[in-house]
Amino acid sequence: MRNALALLVLAHALCAQQPEWWVHQALRQNPTLAALQARWQAASQRIVPGMTPADPMLMLGVANFPPGASLRSEPMGMLMLGLGQMLAWPTIYTLRGEEASAEARSIQLQQHAYERWLRQQVLSTLAQLWETRRQQEFLRYTLELLARADSLVAQRIAVGAASQRDFFRLQLERSRLQADFLAERERERSLRASFLQLVGDESADSSWEPVLPSIPDAIAPLPVLEQRLRSHPILEAARADSLRAAAAVQLARLWFLPEITVKLQYAYRPAPMAPATTGTSLVSAGIELGLPLFSSRRQLPAVHERSWQLEERRAELAARLLELHALLRQTYARWESLRDRERLYRTQLLPQAEALLDATLANYQTGQADVDALLAAYLELYQSHREWLRLRAELAQTVASLEALCGTIM
Repeated sequence: MRNALALLVLAHALCAQQPEWWVHQALRQNPTLAALQARWQAASQRIVPGMTPADPMLMLGVANFPPGASLRSEPMGMLMLGLGQMLAWPTIYTLRGEEASAEARSIQLQQHAYERWLRQQVLSTLAQLWETRRQQEFLRYTLELLARADSLVAQRIAVGAASQRDFFRLQLERSRLQADFLAERERERSLRASFLQLVGDESADSSWEPVLPSIPDAIAPLPVLEQRLRSHPILEAARADSLRAAAAVQLARLWFLPEITVKLQYAYRPAPMAPATTGTSLVSAGIELGLPLFSSRRQLPAVHERSWQLEERRAELAARLLELHALLRQTYARWESLRDRERLYRTQLLPQAEALLDATLANYQTGQADVDALLAAYLELYQSHREWLRLRAELAQTVASLEALCGTIM
């Protein structure tokens, strides 16, 4: 029995796409990842402008009313050409660049975190699809076994060694298994729709066979995984947000410094009796200072606001670190439990259920066991195999969750 099932699973695996191929498809076609990539590209374009000083301002103008002149006695017009440059402390440009760089890095790390989450979802859904497909196959196999048992019961009824009750008992159990089969088929359709949405290919051929993601025999100890968890993209993004908030605080404090603008201006005023006399050229230079006279209403609230935002980012980082550590410990404990239970079913309970069914069949044929004992043996094998498949799928999902948390678990 086990050899037949193993050959069936192998035949499906040979014609199925590997899990990492589906992960690649999802990473390549997922629209949310494309949106995050575009958002990161947009944020990256703000780095250089933030580090660049303000552009010089060129001024051209005409003054129509020279001082001390009237509209009738002098010509209207004084040509002016000016150049102005706003100066800022060099630290401002550095902080602006740091703030823009931290924002872009945070978005990029959020993209990496989403890639991990998407990979986990693809592998987890594949594991569930593999489970429900194998459940349907074993249900078909169990129904075939019960159909063979029908002939045994019919033979015993013919010789008077069994009653019609035994036949009806078998029919009842077959109907229940058929109901289980229909429920598993509906579950597969729902999972397949969710899976194709994840990989961004809803028009894919429905005949492909799901493959169970790989399950390692052993993984790294919990302390090693906790150390790797500290480099999770979500935590790195939170650290980048903290750096951005710290740069914003320092920028707000620099707002107390005056804004300085240097101006150079040239003007030409035509002579009253032009062209008999020449006009007058005027050159002027000056410095403008923007004084923060109302700092208690503008600069101080801005500094306080950004300081509280910095505290918020630091608290969010600490909270997220505690949350991920707790999730890692829970997932690791679940992996240990599932690993031990799956091994128990695979090495002990399934062989024992198969041996029980073989022995009960032999006893039933010789009249040493009734139909209730035969059905109990069939159902014991069915339930044991069903639970083993569920444990295998959950174990694969737990491995995917650990990989999403720690990157690598070996």
